[in-house]
Amino acid sequence: MTRQKPRTLDEFLALYDPDSTRVVADITPARDADGNSPFIIVRHGRFTAVLALMPFTGEGAHLCIDTFSFVDGKDATAGVFGMSNGQRSALLPSLGTKSHGWYSAHTVAVLFGEQETA
Repeated sequence: MTRQKPRTLDEFLALYDPDSTRVVADITPARDADGNSPFIIVRHGRFTAVLALMPFTGEGAHLCIDTFSFVDGKDATAGVFGMSNGQRSALLPSLGTKSHGWYSAHTVAVLFGEQETA
């Protein structure tokens, strides 16, 4: 049986947290008087992600989340891929959607871990 993709936040939560046991951090970011917005720091062993939440209001309003990666406390890189309709791609243009003029995906995954150079 194929599972239907949730089309609303309520459907998503009902599918992936049906018994409401997941820890949920529900944050509505706001900029302070100096224009700064909040950071969320997520740690897992050697890996740390700093999420910079940047709400933009007015014409073209949107939420931007920049992700900064660290491994062992040092600047690192992160891999990214997008997924739409079951198709995973490192090349977002191939997914055929855009948001605010940028190529987009229904899900964007950021991977922290092994570091290598080309």
